[in-house]
Amino acid sequence: VLLLFVISSYARFSTMVTKDEIEGICTKKDRDFKPSLCFEILKPTPETALFDFPGLAKFLLITSNTTDLQKFQLCEGRYDATLDDIDKALKALAAKDYYLLNMYASAKTDMYLCINELSTMKPVPEVLIKRSMIISDISSIVLVILECFIREEKIRCN
Repeated sequence: VLLLFVISSYARFSTMVTKDEIEGICTKKDRDFKPSLCFEILKPTPETALFDFPGLAKFLLITSNTTDLQKFQLCEGRYDATLDDIDKALKALAAKDYYLLNMYASAKTDMYLCINELSTMKPVPEVLIKRSMIISDISSIVLVILECFIREEKIRCN
């Protein structure tokens, strides 16, 4: 009976992680992560499809290297700067200082730099890239409103 237990325990640890088990990991209650990011990271790829749980954990630890962490920190800094700029842009709008509003509402460049950094990661964090694109698009919309409808001098509107 002991031998059967040892064999069945060993067999369990050497099987691949299934889609249902990934679902269980990513939808776990009382978690400190977003399920969408978890699913993005754990989506099956040729690299991850053959992993058991220890292999998957090892893969995640190895792939979350310091270079990737530096990329996340770079983007985090850009997000913080963008949030700070939004406050400044609102004050500039209230003061009708359209030059400053234009400057502070231009998050597009920061987001593209962040997107470029994130797109080099493996696996690519698609959720973060999509959210960065949304910030960039909102910035562009604000700039069109400013350039075409608020400013008296229509510089870039045809």
